[in-house]
Amino acid sequence: MLAFLGSFVPWARRKSATLRARRSALDRLAHWANIYSPYSDVLCRYRSDRMWKVFDGLSEDDRKTFDFDLRDLDFHSWRGYGASRLQR
Repeated sequence: MLAFLGSFVPWARRKSATLRARRSALDRLAHWANIYSPYSDVLCRYRSDRMWKVFDGLSEDDRKTFDFDLRDLDFHSWRGYGASRLQR
């Protein structure tokens, strides 16, 4: 009905264009939600004991070269960085 009125009434054309744009935005949102929803409710814990055994076996030079010590990683800033990349 609104599409039919849109051919005659200017405000109906604007409203129809707005509705199309919102529908497109919602379709994009649904697409991304379908892609990433499996990753959002993963309820698991990861073990790191084997990583620490490897890390402890490295020489001091190798520890500097292959620094995978996660204790220094600021997860809050990393998570914010990831969210800001998704918003672009």
